[in-house]
Amino acid sequence: MASGSGSTTQNAEVERKEIKPEKLQIVWSNDSRFWRMPPADNTESNLPAELLQVRWLEIKGSTDIRTLKPGKKYKIGFRVSLTSDAFGWGADCPILIYANIGNGWNGRRVILDPTKRNEELDIPKNLIIDVPSNPSSDGKLQFQLYGIWGGWKGGLKIYHAFITEVEVKQ
Repeated sequence: MASGSGSTTQNAEVERKEIKPEKLQIVWSNDSRFWRMPPADNTESNLPAELLQVRWLEIKGSTDIRTLKPGKKYKIGFRVSLTSDAFGWGADCPILIYANIGNGWNGRRVILDPTKRNEELDIPKNLIIDVPSNPSSDGKLQFQLYGIWGGWKGGLKIYHAFITEVEVKQ
């Protein structure tokens, strides 16, 4: 699984951790027929991984739970866009995004709108994970993106995965 080392952005009350594509485990990413990957030293740029064509889309990542604040809530997701020549997306090809800490997975289903091209989106809108108040020292936050339904699909850019602290309004 991917290491969670990535950039961290802090605002007054929210922290956002971004995990770039080269730190994610992307199935078929080492085959240039299926993916165009950013260079391994992509530390200073925001170059995305670009899906050229696959039937089985699977992306996994994780981060050490000790990098998160105990007792807080975090939104998990991916920054993506469809290219102008994207194909295979829509209602027949849902994307599922899951996350967990410990046992049990929390997930959301996303349908990419094939008419929205070259527009960066954060998906899903509402996948929230609670970090335990007393997390284990060897725990991981794991997250996954699957698009295994439908036929061939392509033209999806993955800019990064994100883990964003969420304020609880009372």
